[in-house]
Amino acid sequence: MATSLKNGITPDWIANNFIMQWKSPGFANKVLILVEGKDDRLFYYKFFNHNTTEIVDCKGCKKVVEVYKILQRDAGFLHITIKDSDFDRLNGKSRLGNNFFYADCHDYEMMCLKNKSTVESLFENLGIPYLESMITQVFSDLEYLSYFKWYNFTNRCNYNFRALSVTDKSSDELCRFSHIHTCILPASPRCRPINETELKQFICSKGGCDPFELTNGHDFIKRLCFYIKNIYREWINLNEEKLKSTLHPCYTKDDFAESDLCHDIQIWEVDTGQTVLTF
Repeated sequence: MATSLKNGITPDWIANNFIMQWKSPGFANKVLILVEGKDDRLFYYKFFNHNTTEIVDCKGCKKVVEVYKILQRDAGFLHITIKDSDFDRLNGKSRLGNNFFYADCHDYEMMCLKNKSTVESLFENLGIPYLESMITQVFSDLEYLSYFKWYNFTNRCNYNFRALSVTDKSSDELCRFSHIHTCILPASPRCRPINETELKQFICSKGGCDPFELTNGHDFIKRLCFYIKNIYREWINLNEEKLKSTLHPCYTKDDFAESDLCHDIQIWEVDTGQTVLTF
């Protein structure tokens, strides 16, 4: 197993550590698989052949991109990177290389949730009936906030949304600029403040888009917990981590095999003559 990565270390340190490790016999013939964080590693683990690969998290989306760039320049071994699209695909940003891959949808959580059989299995494993209306309501609640986050990301406004919880807000509050702005402004001392008209113009210019591309998976799962807890009292202590731990096994190898991400990696396998997936 490759060295565990710690918070606070630089992308250069991470990349150089890999370069040194891959000089040893235990790693030299393996393909390095880079993902963003520990949850990503747990999710993707079952899809890769561990005789031919080593999957490691880089403690964040920014670090994984920087480590990828350094390895592209300096590494003498095969590696691939899997990153959440976030808003990159919506903004028309291309992959950084033929060994750099985006998850389907906004992130891997939304890639899971776009698969209807996965969602049905999730509800079944919670012991509650599948309610498509609940899924629709979550998307509706989060749409305005998601556009706000997209605007912030694209225009580098530097708002910090961590102060805003989607688990204690009404549907109306999540659709009001004034409420969202009041929540996030105190936590965003370096932001470039925007007004409601700017955001409205941005939303109008984008028109409708795929909600699975637009919506952040963390927000969706937290908001889904909000509804499940309020309807089913036996799940009063449900939180994001518990729901994700139930969701992960519901997304099977067969489900992954149908994803664009899997197809892109299979093309890379053919091009390089490598076998990294388990199927």
